Amino acid sequence: MSGQNSGAAGYAPSKILGSLFLAVATLIFFSESVSLKGKQVVFLGVQSKYVSLAEGRVRPLCAFTVCVDFNKTEKTVGNGTAFSYDLSSNSTDIKRVELALSFHNSTLQMFFLGSFIDFGEYVGAYKMHQICCVWDSQAHLLEVFWDGKKLVQRSLPDFHLRCLRPNGTLVMGHLHKNYNGQIEIIQRSSFVGIVHYFQMWDYVRRQQDIERCEDGNVVSWRENYWFLKDVRTESAQHQRCGAEEPISPFPPITSPNSNVTGMDLWDASNFNKP
Repeated sequence: MSGQNSGAAGYAPSKILGSLFLAVATLIFFSESVSLKGKQVVFLGVQSKYVSLAEGRVRPLCAFTVCVDFNKTEKTVGNGTAFSYDLSSNSTDIKRVELALSFHNSTLQMFFLGSFIDFGEYVGAYKMHQICCVWDSQAHLLEVFWDGKKLVQRSLPDFHLRCLRPNGTLVMGHLHKNYNGQIEIIQRSSFVGIVHYFQMWDYVRRQQDIERCEDGNVVSWRENYWFLKDVRTESAQHQRCGAEEPISPFPPITSPNSNVTGMDLWDASNFNKP
C-alpha cells in the first residue's frame, strides 16, 4: 500500500512539471508570432528565409476565398511562389501540394487540391498584383480573379465536394512540401519580390467584395500568428491595403480571359533544371 502511495506521490510532481513545461513552451511559441499589419515581406530568393503560419490555423474548408497581393521585383527571375499550403505526408511529389500560387517562365500557375492549373497569364515585374481564388465545392465552381478582373470561371464536376484539408503548413515565398511535419523547400521555386496582405475566408466572396480591404476570418495578415524566419519586413502604408483606409482601387472590371484553358498538368521537374 505504501509503495502505491509512494509511486502516486512520485508521479504527481512529474505530471505537474510536465504540464508546466508544456504551458511555458506554448507561451514561448505563441509569443514569437507576430502581426504583419501595415507591413509587407521582402523575399530575396533565399531558400532558408520564409514566412509561415502557425499549424492548425486552417480548418477543413469546403468553400473558401484566398487572396494575396504580390510584386515580382526582379524581371530576369522567371520562377517563384507567392505562397504554398501542404499537409504532412511522406510524399515529396509537388504535384500533390494542396494549394499554391506560383509562376514558371513568368506565367501564372496554381496547384489546386492535388491538381495543377496553368492560367497562361503573364506575371509582369515591378507591379503589385492581387490574385484571389474562390472555391465552392457544393457547386464545384472555381473562380480566379486577377487584378480585379475575372480570369477563370470553371466548373469542375470531378471536384464535387472536394475540400481543402486542415492542419497543414502555410509558407510564404516558396513552394514547399510538408514532409512528415518538416518544411521542405522545393528548389528553384523561391520568390524574389514583395508579398503583402494574405487573407483567407471560409466562404465564397463575390467579385465586388474581394477588392475591399477586409480581414480573413480563417487567416488574417493582421493577426499575431505569423512566424518570420530571417526575412525582412518594411512599411506597406503606400500599398492598396497597407493603410487603414484603402488608397488605390483596381482598374475597371473587364470580361474573362477566353484564352485560359486551365487544368493542364505540368512537368514538376522544370523547377529542378539548372
